[in-house]
Amino acid sequence: MHDVLVTESGGYSLKVETQELDLTSFEERVREGRAALGERDFVAAGVLLEKALELFHGSVLENVPHGSVIEVQARRIEQLRLAVTEQCYELNLRMGRHHEVIGALSEVVETNPFHENFHALLIRALHQSGQRVEALRIYHMLQSRLNEELGLDPSPEVMALRQSILEPFASDLPAAGSVHGRRPHNERC
Repeated sequence: MHDVLVTESGGYSLKVETQELDLTSFEERVREGRAALGERDFVAAGVLLEKALELFHGSVLENVPHGSVIEVQARRIEQLRLAVTEQCYELNLRMGRHHEVIGALSEVVETNPFHENFHALLIRALHQSGQRVEALRIYHMLQSRLNEELGLDPSPEVMALRQSILEPFASDLPAAGSVHGRRPHNERC
């Protein structure tokens, strides 16, 4: 076994192999999960993507001072984590687990108040659980927040989702896969 933290002139150096990094493991599991998704193996995809997300415990480089070059990489990793989180919830909805994700999605929406896709996923989960009024309340909360704070309306996809809930015989809800955003570190998809 080699020394991981090595004293060098001017400070310390972290000596690890690429395959020992959580980031490498995360990216590999994401690749495998997306490959399973491409093969329409939703169960395997969900397991792999969840395992990737389990590697996170807080935000990237949380409480660690870093410069602008590293900040760019931290944002890239955080965006990838959000995209994977979104895919994981989408998979759960596809597999009929709408009841199971409502609590976690509610928390995600609270921590990402402007992330339209997470709102759309929560709206779909609520509607599919028979909670039409609550689904519409979440839509109106998003609409008010976007309008009052940013002067924007929800995306056409989110507005179409609302309309499908309002239609008495709406059978197919549109997917929320075209709007993107942050996941609390402690819940699973």
